[in-house]
Amino acid sequence: MSTYKFQINKRHIVAATDSSHLASTFLETHPDAETEALSQRDIDVSIYLDDVLKHTVTLTDAGATLQFDADISQGDHTIKICAPKDPIQQTDICVDTFYIGDTVCVASQWDFNNQVLGTTSTLRQKVSLHNAQPHDYVWWGHVVHNDSSLDLPGPFYRAGIVSDHQAEWHFEFTKTASGHIWMTKTGDTTDILFDSTAQHTYHFVAASISQSTIDSEWETYRVAQQADSSLSRWQGPGTYTVESTALAFLNDSIDQSADDATQMVVLSEAEYNELSKGLWYHNNYTVTPITVT
Repeated sequence: MSTYKFQINKRHIVAATDSSHLASTFLETHPDAETEALSQRDIDVSIYLDDVLKHTVTLTDAGATLQFDADISQGDHTIKICAPKDPIQQTDICVDTFYIGDTVCVASQWDFNNQVLGTTSTLRQKVSLHNAQPHDYVWWGHVVHNDSSLDLPGPFYRAGIVSDHQAEWHFEFTKTASGHIWMTKTGDTTDILFDSTAQHTYHFVAASISQSTIDSEWETYRVAQQADSSLSRWQGPGTYTVESTALAFLNDSIDQSADDATQMVVLSEAEYNELSKGLWYHNNYTVTPITVT
């Protein structure tokens, strides 16, 4: 049996305490002091597994944890975190961090084919960072409201539940026979920048060292790497492979259908640097996939 936990907080607390530029979406105005006070009251929040109520907790200014123990069968499942329906309340909720037991879980594409499907991972998957986002907060799932025109596909930063719209956060995932949990997360498919050819599947791994530590260590390594004339460099759009501790240019082909376990198409220097960062990370740190019962 595994324990599933979600740390939640009041939206106005997050807006007041989170200095990240990503938290700017939590700022809101109120027409009067009474309305503002209603938006800050304690609120009962519930969590469901496959539409079965598992836990209800009162969310205070100190935050709260929703949790339940379960043996989940192989296949598809849905976890929902819901604001009260009756009476409707005003305090908005943020879904912050996801735990299995006491381990913070993050979504990753690292080694996806091998870890989840039991097949050979592509080179792009092998050098993907352990975390698909530069933070450990919940960014996946989708939010539904009593007015479907307000539904949000994500991605999010500390996913928000607007209580006076009777909103719910839904997390749909699949458990494999070996106990891995994974999801498909496309985001907004109507966005002009949506790429239908990109990988949109993720599995869950243990959160690793802090993003600031990763960035600092990578920058130190990158500067030293730039000074080493023996290492390969970005040589323009084309197909690259791994050579020693660097991504090496193979040819100028940008036929992505040729991507496999040993080569991949890289279209920009920014993408090359991000993939190089992933290669460096996996040469220095271990990723721990999450398994559940």
